[in-house]
Amino acid sequence: MTPALGLQAAAVFALASVLSRFGTSRQRRAGLIAGCVAVAALPLLAMAPAWTAPASSPEVVLGAFRALQEPATALPAALGPSAASGGVSAVLGWVWAAGVAVCMARLAADLRAVSRLRASATGRSGDLATSAEVDVPVVIGIVRPLVLLPPEAEAWPASRRDLALAHERAHVRGHDNAWLLLARVVAAVHWFDPLAWWTVAALRDACEHHADDVVLAGGAEPTTYAHALIAVARGRGTPLGLAMARPGGLEARVRGVMSDRRRGGRLSSVVAVAAVVVFAAGAATADPMCPVALASPRSNAAVSEVLEAEADRLVEKFAPEGVALIVLDAHTGALLGQAVRGGLDAQALPPGSVFKPFVVAAALEAGVPRDQVFAGGDLGGVLEVSSNEGALQIAAFAGRDQVSELLARVGLPTPADATLDQLALGGIAVTPMQVAQAYTHLAGSGSIAEPIAGETRKLLVRAVSGEHATGSRAAVPGTSIAGKTGTSPLPGGGHLATFVGLVPADEPERVILVTVSRPQGDAFWGGTVAAPTFRRIVEHLD
Repeated sequence: MTPALGLQAAAVFALASVLSRFGTSRQRRAGLIAGCVAVAALPLLAMAPAWTAPASSPEVVLGAFRALQEPATALPAALGPSAASGGVSAVLGWVWAAGVAVCMARLAADLRAVSRLRASATGRSGDLATSAEVDVPVVIGIVRPLVLLPPEAEAWPASRRDLALAHERAHVRGHDNAWLLLARVVAAVHWFDPLAWWTVAALRDACEHHADDVVLAGGAEPTTYAHALIAVARGRGTPLGLAMARPGGLEARVRGVMSDRRRGGRLSSVVAVAAVVVFAAGAATADPMCPVALASPRSNAAVSEVLEAEADRLVEKFAPEGVALIVLDAHTGALLGQAVRGGLDAQALPPGSVFKPFVVAAALEAGVPRDQVFAGGDLGGVLEVSSNEGALQIAAFAGRDQVSELLARVGLPTPADATLDQLALGGIAVTPMQVAQAYTHLAGSGSIAEPIAGETRKLLVRAVSGEHATGSRAAVPGTSIAGKTGTSPLPGGGHLATFVGLVPADEPERVILVTVSRPQGDAFWGGTVAAPTFRRIVEHLD
């Protein structure tokens, strides 16, 4: 269970709960069922490829990334790394798993109780039987549902007995026990969310009200049916079964029977289901923690003017195929300005080493000490010299699940067929905006907690100001910068040169991205092409 998935599920539960307050019982029941199905499907929806990023295309040869090492003076060879300790995320994972286990054990106990009820049935006739273990009419089972009547039902008037059977068979036709079982399983997975358990209770009530309305629609007199509900209410509930009447909620049901709410509604069942499903699909395929771009590209004329001038300078000096310069508000993700040449903003390309800070952040979350030594040095040293081998070792320590989960959390695609080495070295196709938005999560108000984000920024300062930093040309005297170079081979030849940074490093206000596609000449590195432009942008904007 990831934080993003938990938040997405909570949002879907909240929408379903709002919809459940409107319309007829049929419409409320449909909205709640749709909510449970949508939450259950969220992991599958999240795995669907996003339309904005053809992440697995173009195919990148990993060997080219390994060989493309940005210029830097290598530090001493790595010492043998020690075992990484489990981090906070691992502890929370175990807590979540323990909670799920407890809830599933309770569900298994309820299923065993239903099995005992079925075994206690006597006098079976079709889908009808009698059991001394129930006090009210109840339907149990899913594949072979069985309606159980208490022994005293033999003495009931025929009209009351017929109403009870009509009610329970309405549950059977609606497959209500199956939907309630699904709701219980979903709630077990999301046991920490009160909305999940509220949804279970609300769905049970909605199913009861819907069965009442089905009976009334069949011609039953409301007053007679209300009296029947009161007469059979005895009070003992049945796990995973739907009883005709029980004290809890009885007053509301009687009021519902006597009202005319079933005869109309302000919300159709189709609209309710569609609203929940569409909302869930949107929540799953978008990053809920990613800051939303609130401003237009022309929202800050001064920023745009600086960026346009720098884009022209890059075109004149390097004759590139494309240029993308982006400035975002570091905390809201609002677009403060951008300049684009050659449509590079719409192209999904592998950005290379700008992925490495997120690999380091994933390692920090997993409990890897910042002074752990890898090829290229400790975590900060690996970022300083942009060591490919060091990044691969760090990724191996963090593990693929940890790395891919964090990348997905910040809005970077992680195709199922991508290797851990591709994720570590930035061999995944993304757009410049996706990269810039991902860096806003390092500002401390995104989906990377501030202690981890802050530590990662400190390490990134070395990638700009360190003795052997690949990003030294981005340094601005008097200004702390947390940034990273990236140089990646492009399919068909040429390179993508990138620099991304947060300014200032301690309390970021802006994320600035400079990326240049296929610059001409021998100086194609992110540190020599993109970093100086980054520095000039910072100087002009300060």
